[in-house]
Amino acid sequence: MLETSINSQYSTTANQLAKLRFNAAFRNVLAMVGFACVALYFLFATEPDWTKLAWAAFAIALAAIFYQPRYGLYAIMFFSLVGDIKVSHFLPFDKNLSSEESIFYLHGSAAISPVEIMFILTVFSWGLRLIMRREIGQIKYGALFWITTIFTAISVFGFVTGVLRGGDIFIAQLELRPILYIIIMLVLTRNLIDSPQQINTLMWCIMAALFFEGWFAVYFVRSSPFLVSDELTEHSASIHYNTMFILGAASWAIKNGSWGKRTILFLMMPPVLYSFQVSDRRSALLALIVSLGLIFLFMYQEREILFKIMVPSAIIIGILYLGAFWNNTSSLGKPAQTIKSVIAPEAAGEKDQSSNYYRYLENVNSYFTITENPLLGVGFGNKFYRIVEMPDISFFIFHEYITHNSIFWIWMQMGVFGFIIMLYMISVSIMKAARVAWTLPSSEIKVFAMVSACYIVMHFIYAYVDISWTSQSMLYLGTTFGLVSIYEDYQVRLDNGETIEDLYAVKL
Repeated sequence: MLETSINSQYSTTANQLAKLRFNAAFRNVLAMVGFACVALYFLFATEPDWTKLAWAAFAIALAAIFYQPRYGLYAIMFFSLVGDIKVSHFLPFDKNLSSEESIFYLHGSAAISPVEIMFILTVFSWGLRLIMRREIGQIKYGALFWITTIFTAISVFGFVTGVLRGGDIFIAQLELRPILYIIIMLVLTRNLIDSPQQINTLMWCIMAALFFEGWFAVYFVRSSPFLVSDELTEHSASIHYNTMFILGAASWAIKNGSWGKRTILFLMMPPVLYSFQVSDRRSALLALIVSLGLIFLFMYQEREILFKIMVPSAIIIGILYLGAFWNNTSSLGKPAQTIKSVIAPEAAGEKDQSSNYYRYLENVNSYFTITENPLLGVGFGNKFYRIVEMPDISFFIFHEYITHNSIFWIWMQMGVFGFIIMLYMISVSIMKAARVAWTLPSSEIKVFAMVSACYIVMHFIYAYVDISWTSQSMLYLGTTFGLVSIYEDYQVRLDNGETIEDLYAVKL
């Protein structure tokens, strides 16, 4: 889970690599002990003050960024995913320092978030190193950089046109900011991650964040006896949870997977599974089913005998399950109800039909807005047109600006060019991620590539029916785009005669 090495030398032998890993592990343990001491001081030396502890942790993270810019990437992903506006409203790292509910609240006009502070310092620390080493010309971009840059440029154009048309600038910048995170995280990931060990660290930072978010949700449920299921966690959290399930499945799909990591993932899953089940996100469950189908395809490539045993068994069990729980609305019947709402929406439960009907009305208004402004869209900060009335959800600040269908929302806001570029970006990213996941040899890198491919697929399945252009999801998506570019480089190196062992013996 932790960094295997932060040494800047090349490891040329197994003994040297083992020594580097030991030294790095020792430094990591020493850092954790130091942080624990600081935490204990703030909690017990004086009256417990969680705000001071949070700021101390934030300060330590910022100091670590100057020591090694890559740590900024780890911190951004961990702290952004561990916070959830529903179950841990005090720790939304992607909210401004002006948010009074946040433990990092400073002032009502502090229009910057902790994540953005980390962005700035990470880029500054990395840029300073490039200048000192005279390596500015060695910045890496990756195959997804240019299409993402074009999409970002059109997004900025949509912001400008929206404001010039009288759009609400406050709403417009809230809509645009998360989209800008994609290109930032792509570039940072592509340039700050050099080795499979560092990818491993990054992925386990993400898994740790999801694990803690799951425990936040468990505590929230236990302290909220009148909880309604759709009040638990942000909508996109379930898609993020899916990556832990997919990582667990992928670790079994390849040959000679790590038993230690399989075991750790299994032990981490209960709170995440509980939160996923209580949240009851149909789109997330559907995306998970599709991704598990993709994992079965990889299993056929890697472990054909196991595939031939599991797939027929899974089909038979699935059919029997659907028959037994088709009309069952209990917790055990939720997956069946999700599939039912997709293939037989007229027979779905009242709650699902109500949700479907709201989205139908919303889509009618979205399509009308698109037809009225097909070329450039209405621009960020402008309300979509309403020709049919919809149920009142005015508690949601964006209810007049953002629609659940996040795919057509892009056309509505950015026009046909933004829509086409978005579709191309989606297609290219899925194609490249799936290709490297299929062609990489059986290894831990292949497992991570499989997870990246599945996350992109899951995200855009979810985007078709729910709000997806949010801060957490864009941070995750940009990071995934950067990782796909790294996997492509690994595949090129392997095609040129290097081995998996050579990939691990790189500059760390």
